[in-house]
Amino acid sequence: MEQIKKNPVHPELYTYYNDKEGWKAKFLRPEILKKDWELYATEELDNIYTIPCFTEEFCDYIIDEAESCNCWTIDRHEHYPTTDMVLQTLGLHDTYVEILKEYVWPMAAHFYGLEEPQWLEMHAENFLARYQPYAQYHLALHHDMSQITSVVTLNTEDFTGGGTYFSNQKESLKGQKGEISVHPGQITHRHAGRPVLTGQRYIIVSFCQVNTN
Repeated sequence: MEQIKKNPVHPELYTYYNDKEGWKAKFLRPEILKKDWELYATEELDNIYTIPCFTEEFCDYIIDEAESCNCWTIDRHEHYPTTDMVLQTLGLHDTYVEILKEYVWPMAAHFYGLEEPQWLEMHAENFLARYQPYAQYHLALHHDMSQITSVVTLNTEDFTGGGTYFSNQKESLKGQKGEISVHPGQITHRHAGRPVLTGQRYIIVSFCQVNTN
C-alpha cells in the first residue's frame, strides 16, 4: 500500500483501508453505489457515458490536498503535457484504483460489451489535472494513450470556459461536479481541452489499459 501524504489537510480521505464502507458512504454518490448502470448512467455523447460518482465533499477535499501539496508537474506527457500530479503523490492512487475496479470498470464493461475478465483488472495512470488561464489553459486535439479513459469533474463554479471537445462527435462535455465519464481512449474519441478563460478547472483523469503480462 502506498505511503499516505504527510500532514493531510483532510485526514478522512485516507481512511479507506480502515473503514471501506464508511469511506464509500461519505465520499461516493448513491447512484454509483447502486451499480444499476442502465438506470443511473447517461450516454451524454456517442459512446461517452457519465454517472454521478463522488460527493462534493470528496471533490473539495482532494483539490485542497493537491493545492496544499503544490507538487504540480508540467512535462510528464511528451506530446500533450498537462499541469498535473499523479495520485501517488497525494497517497490516494491505491484507494482510487479500488473505486475504478469496483464501479467504473464494470460500468464500462457493461456499456461496451467487454466480457473478458481482464477488462475488470486493468492498470491505470491516475492524475489530477489543473487548467488556468495564466499557465496551462487548454489542451490540443489528441488521442489518449489508453483503451478506456475516465474523467472526474471536480469543480464547475470556479471557472469560465473549459470542458472537453470531441472532434468526431463535434460536441463538448463539461460534466457536473462529482460526475465521472468514460470514453474510448484511442481511434474514435479524439478530443481537446477547451480554453479556461477565468479561474481554475480541476479534473481527475485515468488512462486505463488491459494488462498484457
